[in-house]
Amino acid sequence: MTLVGASLLAKAVGQQYRCWLIQRFREQARSHRGDMVCQ
Repeated sequence: MTLVGASLLAKAVGQQYRCWLIQRFREQARSHRGDMVCQ
């Protein structure tokens, strides 16, 4: 594997991880807002 290929792979993995984190954060924010409405 070339250095360029490795960096592209790392970038793709990082992008997926960031998207996953954002999705998790949004789900948590939505559930917290839902809890506040229930109270």
